[in-house]
Amino acid sequence: MNSTDHRPGISAAQYTMLQLGHIVLPTPDDLYDYYVSVFRDKGIDFPAQDVDRLHQLIPDKPELFSVIPPQPRPLDLDGLMALIKLNGKTGENFLNPKKLIDIVATPPSTHLLLNVIDGHERLNSRASVSFRTITQDKRLAFTVWYGLIHAIVFPCVLNHHNLDLVGSCYGTRGNPRLSLYHTTTTPSLDFCYDDVPSPFRGAPSAGGMIIP
Repeated sequence: MNSTDHRPGISAAQYTMLQLGHIVLPTPDDLYDYYVSVFRDKGIDFPAQDVDRLHQLIPDKPELFSVIPPQPRPLDLDGLMALIKLNGKTGENFLNPKKLIDIVATPPSTHLLLNVIDGHERLNSRASVSFRTITQDKRLAFTVWYGLIHAIVFPCVLNHHNLDLVGSCYGTRGNPRLSLYHTTTTPSLDFCYDDVPSPFRGAPSAGGMIIP
């Protein structure tokens, strides 16, 4: 082989997969059962009559979906953040629920969010740009309620990046977010006014919704 021949490359992600070997993805049933068990362990209201009914609507093939319980109104942000445990620390809330406004309409009843992407592909994007592109892609931006459910079930996401919850706003122009508080690495629900890109923040979204 001479020097002009193409040299195939191995990415860092491919190298990691070689070390890990064969990865077995959780089945849709596994993922659904995990949501139900977390809700029960955390004391989140998930009506018994909805458990079997919603289970019949989950995807046939593995994908990340979200099971969304009925949203309590008003939201007990302090209580919900206390359900997020990460790195040995309990989540804290810094928002006044009276100032929260949902831009994306959320059904009051139990439902599924399909084809969930946790925001890792929108890192380093302005919150305003993320909301616009999510909408243009005909996806659903996560509200604070959606973000809280995701972080309660999968708190580890915050070790990778903060969640810009652009489906809601705080006051007139605040952007709610779930993050690790900078000085204490405590999971926190707060907001920012600056609409600047950050490599540590991304906006999660869903590709669709099923309401039973």
